[in-house]
Amino acid sequence: MEDAEKTELDEFLARTQALLADCEEWSVGLGLRVTHGETAINEERHGPYRAPTLILDDSHGKRMAQIVPFGASILGAWGRVDVVSEYSKQEKIVYLSAGGPVIGTRIQAVENGPVEQSSHTMLRGVEGEGWYWVSPFPLRRAYPLTREVFVDLLGAVSGHDFQL
Repeated sequence: MEDAEKTELDEFLARTQALLADCEEWSVGLGLRVTHGETAINEERHGPYRAPTLILDDSHGKRMAQIVPFGASILGAWGRVDVVSEYSKQEKIVYLSAGGPVIGTRIQAVENGPVEQSSHTMLRGVEGEGWYWVSPFPLRRAYPLTREVFVDLLGAVSGHDFQL
């Protein structure tokens, strides 16, 4: 692995650790029990590596969800972490640069002719760099991961109505 790829992976793991610390604090505030774990990831760009996870159980030991890193090399993002239930429901959280991903086009009608270029952002709502939840198509709006958004995602995958 080259130095740039190692730095990119190290940044993903540091961002993931910070995200999990927030999720742990929010989960404890909901009365959930938090257990730390680890997952193995193998990406073509970075090879095999291990990343931290969180396991969230209610006070009776019923599994509510797991927070599991998916990978650092994600198209349009700088990493992805999933909130997953025991029933295979999942919500994806992605790390985006300010402005979010951009699509560019180049059109050249004839050889050696003029080139027309344009670009536009793929998502609305990406004000700054950070972790976001992206609403499904066709809305394609990104929401910064706050405590409230996290609680909504946790409720969506677990089927439990958490009160803030």
